[in-house]
Amino acid sequence: GMPGMPGMPGMPGIPQPPGAVGAAAPDAKKSKGEMPLVPEEIWKKLHPDPIDVKVLVPDAPLLHKHSFYGQAVTLVDRGPSVTIRDLKEELAKHLTGLSANKIKLSCVKHGVLKDASTIAHYNFLNGENIMTGIKERGGKSH
Repeated sequence: GMPGMPGMPGMPGIPQPPGAVGAAAPDAKKSKGEMPLVPEEIWKKLHPDPIDVKVLVPDAPLLHKHSFYGQAVTLVDRGPSVTIRDLKEELAKHLTGLSANKIKLSCVKHGVLKDASTIAHYNFLNGENIMTGIKERGGKSH
């Protein structure tokens, strides 16, 4: 490597616990949903343009009837004020026999995404990956 790396002024050494970067530490569960978010209004000013949101659908044999085949559904041109609920409504068109209120969306950084929140609230960037699943409210539905 190159020790020292000269010519990079003004970079204070931010102390980080070893292995903190991208490592799935055992206590990762605790920090879920604690990613610092840029306030929504500021995010909208910084990122006013529509983005594409990529929804990863798991391959779940029990859910093949709902089109869960491990595909990715890209929802294009979503403005910053689009809510998670809007994404679910759109996604429901791609998932056979599922209404938006049966769909659960989550992402690695923030856990389960709330219907009323916007994609600006969650600081989504173009090409953001989120996961879909089915809500299991009140026991298994048949």
